[in-house]
Amino acid sequence: TLECLSAALLTDPSCETVKQVLLEIADSANCWERVVAILENVASSIAVEEGEENLLATQYAIDLSVLWENQLANPEKAIEYGRRALSLGSNNPEVLEFLQESFQRLESWDNVIDVLKAKRDLAVDDEAAVLELNMQIASIQENFLQKNDDAINTLLEILDVHPDNQE
Repeated sequence: TLECLSAALLTDPSCETVKQVLLEIADSANCWERVVAILENVASSIAVEEGEENLLATQYAIDLSVLWENQLANPEKAIEYGRRALSLGSNNPEVLEFLQESFQRLESWDNVIDVLKAKRDLAVDDEAAVLELNMQIASIQENFLQKNDDAINTLLEILDVHPDNQE
């Protein structure tokens, strides 16, 4: 049965029904390793052009990140797939929000900063949002990474753009 579902997903990776059946089997038979391997194989078969956003590939990377974190308790692999999702979907605010929450849960602070920077790039026309994101970046640099020089540089960048902000 798993082989048939795998073949069906390889033929059409966008078929959510097949993917759901596969996940239900994994849940009922507790065969998450096999199902994750199938999904990894399907994800690797999706053609992605360098620098191009691919929603299907992004969704597979997110799904695999969640499975590695929640079903297989492997934060390193969860982060790996989260980084892949970030590289594929950095223009999608929903993807960025999900990744920020995931990386925070996994305490992967450098990756949280990368997500915040991607969010900042999207919010370039919203000065208040950019200011808030830069403040979050500086806070993480100082409080979680103990990179005080980086935090100071981020704060100095804020003052260059917002000289009235003395927070």
